[in-house]
Amino acid sequence: MNFYKLIKKNIRLLQEVAYIHILKFSGMSKTLLTIVFTCVAVYLLQAQTYRNEWIDYSKTYYKFKVGPFGYDIVNAPIKKGVVRISQPDLAAAGLGAVPAQNFQLWRNGEEVSVFVSQPTGILGPDGYIEFWGEINDGKPDNDLYRNPANQLSDYWSLETDSSVYFLTNNPAANNKRFTNVINDVTGAT
Repeated sequence: MNFYKLIKKNIRLLQEVAYIHILKFSGMSKTLLTIVFTCVAVYLLQAQTYRNEWIDYSKTYYKFKVGPFGYDIVNAPIKKGVVRISQPDLAAAGLGAVPAQNFQLWRNGEEVSVFVSQPTGILGPDGYIEFWGEINDGKPDNDLYRNPANQLSDYWSLETDSSVYFLTNNPAANNKRFTNVINDVTGAT
């Protein structure tokens, strides 16, 4: 019992000494401490990301969802597949007059490669955009955990299996494209 009283007394003494030292800071030390604290706070605020750094607010983005591509034999959703956006669908969204080379597609802050039925110019009535789509995964859910290591799997999302894609008109950049390649297999056997 005496041992615990001794520890309590020493802790109280240490707290009083620390309090006295804080009160004895000179004006210069307080100013220096304030400057250091402000610099650290500004650094920490700048380090925070909101995952919207890819957005160019001068452009209009057309949002659409991609869900499962069917279900397999055990009724699990098929996660990947080819998605086609036809010219009539583009026209209905207000993108009918956009040149083919200007289409740009985004998912989870990363640009997605697209295949356009014609490389340049306005798409004809049979024109389309195709891309390799994926349903939602659990990678963005990682921020929902206080300790990210507690997320059991990032293969499936906690919220939905529908993934969101954003299509925009970007005339200024070299947009990602799939290209046609001749499949020459002569001499491969």
